Amino acid sequence: VPGVVNLCVLVVFSMSIWAVTGISMYRGLLGYCDGIPPGMYDKFGDRYSLDRDVCNGTFFDEDGCEVEREWIYPSQNFDNFYRAMMTLFEVATLEMWPSIYDSACDGVSYEKHPIRNHVPYRTSLFFVSYIFFMSFLIFNLFVGVVVTRFRESD
Repeated sequence: VPGVVNLCVLVVFSMSIWAVTGISMYRGLLGYCDGIPPGMYDKFGDRYSLDRDVCNGTFFDEDGCEVEREWIYPSQNFDNFYRAMMTLFEVATLEMWPSIYDSACDGVSYEKHPIRNHVPYRTSLFFVSYIFFMSFLIFNLFVGVVVTRFRESD
């Protein structure tokens, strides 16, 4: 059990470093205007064209229903430490991480509309280094500690 506890402390400490880095790089950048969907009237819809201050009013969707525009922050974001840790945990499990990566690549500045692949190099370095470190090294160490403890108990 002490080996597992030490490894858990290492994992949380490592994730905290990336969480603080992610907050400093991506806080408030993952928001977008949820309005006209891509492809309805143009290639990208409102997501890539409206800033928060003009993301208001209504539009008619494909079914002819009137829908209110709103500024959305996805649940996977780096706006606070808790959300950053949860987002990084999801990335470490390799579930849906490409959508988080794409949102981070598109971020421009606080409450401004995203631009496709605005900062791909910085974002690639952040996510690839994190995935390599957490998914391949730390989680394999965790499995190794559990297997070692299981063998010692026999």
